Amino acid sequence: MATYESVLAQALELTEEERELLAIQVQLSLGREPGAGADPFWDREMKRQLEALVSGDDELVDWDEFDEDSLNDE
Repeated sequence: MATYESVLAQALELTEEERELLAIQVQLSLGREPGAGADPFWDREMKRQLEALVSGDDELVDWDEFDEDSLNDE
């Protein structure tokens, strides 16, 4: 069985995106919804975004690669 220390060391080698997804999966494994207790609107929005990521319908974008013009596309 893996030890806490070995799992933590491996987790810290993951990309930021992979660590975020891992954190969400750990929360779910504990029976906690990611963002539980948030405003109901944001709770629904976080759940929608998580489902889109898991299904592959959406992907995370690194902030450094985010184009500021995207903010003005609305």
